[in-house]
Amino acid sequence: MKISIIIPTHGRPGVFSQCLKSINLLKKELDKFKPYEIIIINNNNEKLRNETSKACREYDLPIKEIVMKKAAGSVRARNAGIKKAKGDVLIFFDDDTIILKNYFTNLMKHYKDKKVGAVGGSEIKQKNTLLHKLFFKFHKPGSITWSGEIISNFSPDYNKPIIVKHLHGSNFSICKRVIDEIGLMDELMIGHYRDETEFIYRVYRKGYTIIFEPEAEVIHTESNIGGSISPSKKKEWAYWYHRNTSYFFFKQLYTGNPLQLIAYIARELITSIIRAIIYKNSYYLFEMKAVKEGHDLALKRISY
Repeated sequence: MKISIIIPTHGRPGVFSQCLKSINLLKKELDKFKPYEIIIINNNNEKLRNETSKACREYDLPIKEIVMKKAAGSVRARNAGIKKAKGDVLIFFDDDTIILKNYFTNLMKHYKDKKVGAVGGSEIKQKNTLLHKLFFKFHKPGSITWSGEIISNFSPDYNKPIIVKHLHGSNFSICKRVIDEIGLMDELMIGHYRDETEFIYRVYRKGYTIIFEPEAEVIHTESNIGGSISPSKKKEWAYWYHRNTSYFFFKQLYTGNPLQLIAYIARELITSIIRAIIYKNSYYLFEMKAVKEGHDLALKRISY
């Protein structure tokens, strides 16, 4: 099967170059999937755009560069890559990831099964706190509860692949033929949060198998430079977190059951307070305005 690797990048050409370097080190492995392509969505201002283009020329890789005329956000950037892609399987990386040995072999083996619609790998995070690790230790990765709780926890500690309901945005793949069925990523998901959750959940609802493969590993550096989440934009990020989580819940999960709604609101309120205490930042407190906006957007898309 042919593969298309899609990497949007914004505001950090140096970090992005390290991502490309890690792919370049895996050229022999990638040769198994020739002809493959690497689609870079250059989503920068003029100065950084030129630096990013220069980074694309550093390595002898089959790179196709899409230059966005103005900052478009991660969802629109990824959609631009999807439209350009020629591969049977589209693999998405964040630009601050380092792809490790045997990634592509371990990921692609699952697509021999035609029932598999999407596959994602594990993240080695450099900034995980002990509390974060303990919280996720007792939760199954890739699960979504009735009340809208979304568990990521895509850790390499798992020793075998498992079937899940969603995947992490820094490291996931999907069949192009499945995208032809479910459509592009939802561009109402502004602000870089829950967009990949909603996208992959549509794969699940279509009846395809979604697999988390822990041996398809990346290091996610979660760089503070550039990207969509920077220290100077944490208040803005917190708003989009609540808004997009609400939009996903009401668009994809809510059945009209009032108990389900109460459970969702209560859980979001409690976890937001806990997060605000842990990170000593009031930005994470529950924002009803953001939740209402997500709800109203969902109402425009569906009827209960």
